[in-house]
Amino acid sequence: MTTSYFLSDKRNLLRTDIKPANDNKETLKPDEKEILFLASLAPSGHNTQPWFVQYLEPYHWIIGNDKSKWLPAVDPTQRETILSSQSIKF
Repeated sequence: MTTSYFLSDKRNLLRTDIKPANDNKETLKPDEKEILFLASLAPSGHNTQPWFVQYLEPYHWIIGNDKSKWLPAVDPTQRETILSSQSIKF
């Protein structure tokens, strides 16, 4: 599975809907970009990807649950949100 990822055309996987914030002018290291890119492909309930990443310093991040991405009508107990968060452990 890993081999197929490295050999695949990754242009169709780029998230064009997310614009990088340039408020702290920090640059991620190449392997940090790769880690976060792969994490962005993790499955989530209804594909909402209800998490956020706060960059503190190289290799130190806070990964949390973004309440604005919750779906109370279809997931009132946040079961899917909790399961989704479990899939992005590093």
